[in-house]
Amino acid sequence: MTLQNLEAKWSAHLAGQNCPAVLGLASLTEEESAIIRQLVVDEACQRAWPRWQTLFVLLRDYPACLAVWLARKAGEAYEAGAFWEKFEDLIGVSIPNNQRDQFAMWFRNSCRRSMASWLAAEDLGGRNIVAEFLHQAGLPLDRCGGFAQHVRKVERSYGLPDAEAPDAGEQ
Repeated sequence: MTLQNLEAKWSAHLAGQNCPAVLGLASLTEEESAIIRQLVVDEACQRAWPRWQTLFVLLRDYPACLAVWLARKAGEAYEAGAFWEKFEDLIGVSIPNNQRDQFAMWFRNSCRRSMASWLAAEDLGGRNIVAEFLHQAGLPLDRCGGFAQHVRKVERSYGLPDAEAPDAGEQ
């Protein structure tokens, strides 16, 4: 399996009508994710320049494949806490602090180029670098305020179900 093969697969998927609204919903398998990570690390080790620069080049050359993979890893890193440290560990590449904004821009451009149904994150606020990744991971921080307001409205109107009730999730 090569990055070229994976790019062809994901380009076709993301350009089609089954393209998810956010990349975190794409059906990337654990096996495929591990293959992409290994290919990225191998490519980075073969270059004379820093690994993070190689990652930028790979995002340019394989936007669909890398965007799907990075979105998945961003979601996993956020869940684990200490986002940047965990994210860098998961992708096998360390991104210098002064390059993270540029990295987010490359990621955003890769998503925009690859996705038939790309939707920009709104009002990213002070955490715009991390939020760019989390938006595509399926954790849209820019939408959390509205969601919380709706939950409060439902709670005020109807109350919340007993968390221990068997049908609490349905309610």
